[in-house]
Order: sequence, then structure tokens, then C-alpha cells
Amino acid sequence: MIMALRLDEDLINSQSINGWCESLAADSIIIANDQLVTDGVSSMVQKMAVPRNIKVAIKELQSALVLLQDPSFGDLKILIIVDTPGDLLLILEQLPAGIPVYVGTYGRNNAGHSDAVQLAPGFRVTADEIKLFQKVFALQEHTVFQRTAAEEPVPLGNLLQENNIF
Repeated sequence: MIMALRLDEDLINSQSINGWCESLAADSIIIANDQLVTDGVSSMVQKMAVPRNIKVAIKELQSALVLLQDPSFGDLKILIIVDTPGDLLLILEQLPAGIPVYVGTYGRNNAGHSDAVQLAPGFRVTADEIKLFQKVFALQEHTVFQRTAAEEPVPLGNLLQENNIF
């Protein structure tokens, strides 16, 4: 069972992953990231940040999509993590309706872009990414910006409206 889909450019942050797994009752994490699969050191660092009682799989995006369709994983409580809005949208399009979507820290590398907009502290997007987030919102209106499980969630729709993006 998929508990949530999360976008965070840090993927797994050791300071917040415990809170997410607890609040979502997740016992497994799938990181869908094409680059991380081939980077042994970064993969190891990501896995080391996860509590020992949580299963972790790092998969290429397409492999993660196939894995998520496998009925033998039905008993697991899975948190899916991606690091780009494009990957978020691609996976969300393949999931059943109603899966919670959480957006965490994203856009540090966008600070130098002339078209970048800061939607919230720790959440900066370019014009192209805004289009992707609008599509995400169209698929899942209950998408929220929430960097840690302890923070108060802010609806993505509110952030888009406040910044005149709708």
C-alpha cells in the first residue's frame, strides 16, 4: 500500500525521515531516481540515513513504477520519494487517486534563475516547474508543502494562488 508520494531535493534527510515514517506509518521507502542508482556512494549515504527497521529500495524511475504495480508489495506501507517535479508528476500519473502528496525542500539550485519564484521558504520554482506543479495540483488537489512531518502543511493551491500562479 502506498502511504504517500514525497518530493524533496535532498531525497532522504536523516533529521526528518524518522518523523515521516512514523507519521505515515511507513515501513518501506522507494527512492525513484535514475542518477542515484548508478552512484554507489550516494546510494549508501541515503540508505544509512534511514532507520534500520525501514526497508529501502533505490530504483530507476521506470523500475520503480513497475515495482509499485507488483501486487506482492501490497502488505508493505510504502513512502515514495523523488527529487524533481517532473518525476513527481510522472509517478503521480500512474498511482491511484487519493495518494497524499507532500512537497518538501525544493529549488535551492533555482536561486540564480531569472524566472524563479519563491513560493515558500525552501520552495523555489522556475516557470517551467510551475507548469509541472499546476499539473500535480490538477491530479491531486490535496498536495501540500511540508518540509518535515512536524511542520504545519500548507496546501499547494494556496501557495499558487498567493503567488498569482493560478
